[in-house]
Amino acid sequence: MIWLFLLFVLLLIVFSIKLEKNDDYCSKDQCNVIKGVFILLVFFSHACQYVVKSGYDFHLWGDAVVPIYKSFMGQLIVTMFLFYSGYGIAESISRKGKTYVHQMLAKRIFPVWINFCIAVIAFAIMNLILSIHMEWKQFFLSLICWESIGNSNWYIFIILLCYLNAYVAFKLLYHC
Repeated sequence: MIWLFLLFVLLLIVFSIKLEKNDDYCSKDQCNVIKGVFILLVFFSHACQYVVKSGYDFHLWGDAVVPIYKSFMGQLIVTMFLFYSGYGIAESISRKGKTYVHQMLAKRIFPVWINFCIAVIAFAIMNLILSIHMEWKQFFLSLICWESIGNSNWYIFIILLCYLNAYVAFKLLYHC
């Protein structure tokens, strides 16, 4: 059954492709289409983790593609998000300059971190309801993306680190 999902994603990609010259290839609309496909792939990857944890071993003929896909793609499916995020920051700094850099902590870094903290708190509540043991230290370290209480934390850690590096670098560049 999983091969149908992958076939759907492949058909979505193939039938969405328009082979034409496009000077606006990194516009928000163009990027959102590509991000949509990669969101499906990330969702699929995360769903597969839970399927494996439930005891399923992908033994059927059609499902044999899953371990191959996972070993081939690995974490590469998030590279587009990192690229587009960095490109978006570079474009915003290019257009807005010092003003954008001054606002990065309040308008970019802090909101991402707060949303992550809300997700961590939701995971903590779920762990309490399901009687999944977690230490207080583990909970507090998960709020800074250093530990995990069941959530995926490495991507947010990296994206916050990239945002913080861009912020510091451009603060130094603009002598703010």
